[in-house]
Amino acid sequence: MKEVELGIVGCGAVVSTVYVPALRLTTGIRVKAVVDTDLGRARSIGSVLGADVVSSDFRDCIGKVDGVVLALPHYLHSRFSREFLNEGTSVLVEKPLALSVQEAQGAIAAARKTGASLAVGFVRRFYNSSRLVKNSIEKAEIGTVLGFDAEEGSPYGWPTESGFFFNKEQAGGGVLVDTGSHVLDLLSWWLAPSFTIDEYKDDNLGGVEANCVMHLTFHTKSGNVRGRVELSRDRELRNTYLIYGTEGSIEYSPHSTEDITISRKENRTCTKRQLVPSGYKKLRYFATQLTDFRDVLRSKKTPFVSGEEGLRSLSIIEAAYSKKQLMDLEWVRGTT
Repeated sequence: MKEVELGIVGCGAVVSTVYVPALRLTTGIRVKAVVDTDLGRARSIGSVLGADVVSSDFRDCIGKVDGVVLALPHYLHSRFSREFLNEGTSVLVEKPLALSVQEAQGAIAAARKTGASLAVGFVRRFYNSSRLVKNSIEKAEIGTVLGFDAEEGSPYGWPTESGFFFNKEQAGGGVLVDTGSHVLDLLSWWLAPSFTIDEYKDDNLGGVEANCVMHLTFHTKSGNVRGRVELSRDRELRNTYLIYGTEGSIEYSPHSTEDITISRKENRTCTKRQLVPSGYKKLRYFATQLTDFRDVLRSKKTPFVSGEEGLRSLSIIEAAYSKKQLMDLEWVRGTT
């Protein structure tokens, strides 16, 4: 079958550390064009990938590729998605889809208008462990879901090239937009798209937040499911998501791509599920995501994570920020 021709727009850390090696694990994809405003960086990545077109102008991709991967600072996601979608070029954009619900809806509308496909890079949905959680909930293996408690955090260590993650205007926020996009995408996928923010607090004193705690309720067919999400960029947290049901619980770790632990009330034992050989690396799931996008370009199938699906976590984040309160910070307590 004919190879699909791909463009890479943005050559920062996620491309050099993730997409380049993941592309080596895929078949049926040829990278034809590479773009970055830093032409030296574009040339470096383009040389590794064997691209025909290397440029500092994204317009040099238009009309020359079947689809593009957008790996840009957050504030450019919606704009560049619309630029390509309006020209009929399909897009796989890194999360988050946009900085606001309104921007995201604009990108979704552009895809609908031209018939191009819009996929969002929520790679954790491809993890076997994530799919196991969804299947277990749908099969009522822990009974009716009652609540959840999710914690994810560690000292920040991503090898960013541009540093945009710490710029509010470019990133759209801190840990909630970054790590929280993944966490909230999974929770809303597992439970329900309908939600209510009960409370949201973070430590943002004018820049971007490093810590936050959210209490929210998902409105499922079986009733309201209330829970807590805590995120951090400077502390090591528990790094598990717990889903509680009438008959037991599920423990999921974002650092395990393969296994979940199910605890059932009747025998108080834990069952581990494993679908793939031990040692299956996260990198392979980026390859799976690229393979899904390849199939989207070949057959116009719906992406595994479409623009509409990518809107879920963004809606929660926007609603949370609108209810923001300051966390109790000992070092500023009582100051004027």
